[in-house]
Amino acid sequence: MSNLTLILPDIHLPYHDKYALANVFDMIEDVQPARIVQVGDLLDMKAPARWSKGKADEYCNSIANEAAHGQAFWEELSARAPYSELVWLAGNHEARLRAYVNDYAPALRDIVPSVADLMLLKNYGVKHITQQPWKIAPGVSAIHGKMLSSVAGSSARKEMLRHGTSIVQGHSHRLGVIYETTDRMRFALEAGWLGDIRKATYLDYPGVANWQSGFGYLYCSGNRVAPGVIPVFDKGRFSFNGKSY
Repeated sequence: MSNLTLILPDIHLPYHDKYALANVFDMIEDVQPARIVQVGDLLDMKAPARWSKGKADEYCNSIANEAAHGQAFWEELSARAPYSELVWLAGNHEARLRAYVNDYAPALRDIVPSVADLMLLKNYGVKHITQQPWKIAPGVSAIHGKMLSSVAGSSARKEMLRHGTSIVQGHSHRLGVIYETTDRMRFALEAGWLGDIRKATYLDYPGVANWQSGFGYLYCSGNRVAPGVIPVFDKGRFSFNGKSY
C-alpha cells in the first residue's frame, strides 16, 4: 500500500470527460493509492437545479440515470483499487436534490433518498463525509468549497485563511497549488475537474471557460504532506509517476 492519497475533482456525471476518466481508472489500477477522495460534484444533478425550474430539464427524469452513473463509478473504482480507502464529500450539485425537495415538496422530505443512498455508497465501502472541512492529512483539510476566484489556487487560499489549515478542494474547476507562509508554510490546492466542457450548456460562450482539466494528489509521510496536481490534456491524456496515460 502506498502513501499516496488521490484527489478526484468535480466530474459531473454523466457529463464527464470519458477519455480522462477511463485513463484515471487505468492509473489508479497501476498505482493503488492508499486513499482516493472525491471532493464533490461527482454527479451533475441537472433536473433539480434552480435554473432548470419550469424548463424541459426539470422533467427529463435524469436523477435515476445520474445515480446509476454514480453507482457504476464507485463499482469500477472499488474493483480497480480493492484495498484503497474510498471517500466522498458531497458538493453543491449533490445538494440540489435536498434543496429541491425542501423548496417544492417538503411533505416528501423524510422519504426521498439522499444522494449517498441513491449511489449505494455502503455497497462499495465508501466513507461518506457529512461534516466539512474534513481532516484528510495532518494539518490539511478537505472541502468541496464555496468561494470562487479567477486565479487557480486563490479560492482554496481563501478557505485556507478561513479555516487556518492547508486546504484541498474542488468546486472551482481550476487546477493549481499555491503556498503561503505566516506562522508556518501552508498550501491551497484546487483539484481541477474531469467534466466535458462541450456538455456544459450553461456557459455564456459554449465550450469556453477558465477551467482546467486535471486532478490532485497528496504524498503523506508522518506529519509531512506534499501536494501536487496533474493536468489532463486533449483526449484525456496525462502523465503520472513517469508513465503516460
